[in-house]
Amino acid sequence: MYPSLREPLVQSVSEAVDMLYQSQLHSGGFPNYISFDKKMEKDCKLESCVFSSTIIGYCLTFSENEKALKILQKIRKFLVSEMVYPGIWRYWSSEGSSTIIPDMDDTCCASFLLRKNHPYLLKGENITLLLRNRNERGLFYTWLNPFPDLEEQNDIDSVVNGNVILYLGEREETKQTINFLNRIVLEDREEDTYWYYLNNLALYYMMSRAYFNGVKSLYPSADSIICKVMSMQSQNGSFGNELKTALAISTLINYNFGDSTIIKKGIEYLLNTQAETGMWKKRAFYAGPKHPSPHSVWFGAEALTTALCLEALLRFKGTAAS
Repeated sequence: MYPSLREPLVQSVSEAVDMLYQSQLHSGGFPNYISFDKKMEKDCKLESCVFSSTIIGYCLTFSENEKALKILQKIRKFLVSEMVYPGIWRYWSSEGSSTIIPDMDDTCCASFLLRKNHPYLLKGENITLLLRNRNERGLFYTWLNPFPDLEEQNDIDSVVNGNVILYLGEREETKQTINFLNRIVLEDREEDTYWYYLNNLALYYMMSRAYFNGVKSLYPSADSIICKVMSMQSQNGSFGNELKTALAISTLINYNFGDSTIIKKGIEYLLNTQAETGMWKKRAFYAGPKHPSPHSVWFGAEALTTALCLEALLRFKGTAAS
């Protein structure tokens, strides 16, 4: 651990966990926002969704803090309450006023978080259903469409596919998806392959966490992703903003990146941008509506940005201490 960072890092982590602890809703979910403003500085409306809680929950798995463990326990209970047999989820929660069909992104992120905690997931009862939701190239559709004859209304998103293999892991049925993800990175075709997410860092982060959690066949694209992420860093340590910087740091650490100077600069940027409340700014992480309509709404929250920044700090703290 860098001596100059030890104390501020410990304090920052503690304040971020406190902020998340205080922000968690009675349901176990977290407040999220939808906005017509890409910067999410105005026109933000509170929404109730499942997805942000799956991301926050994953970030907290790297903490042994007592409060963090309590938050994670409540998130898991919330996800169980929103689950539909045999283990599928929708974006909007039951507390919201909107309805939507189930999707692979929410389902696989929630399933990964509950895979050791719920009998449906322990038995893999949703896997057959998920494996059927592929196109002729073996890539996974975004939506668990109840009308198979309407496939033209479905879409393929590379970041969503990254989250699918996080849960399904390496198996015969995911080989084509893994090859596809490696290929788009090596061929510099990332930006044409995702719709619901906003930048390449979201793709790299989701691929890297699948790699970190055992999908080692993603290794061929690892060096390319590392080089591309490194090139995004500014002099002040930022990779674009707080959320992007958090994604970049966690991505590099997931690939066991060895240049601590680049990561340290990013950590210092995060420490310098944390508010006195312990949170980081609300930043857009993904957008809608469904493909191919132009983006007109953006989604994010202080809690979501804070959790991603917290993950980066925890990962850095863990690697620096080892």
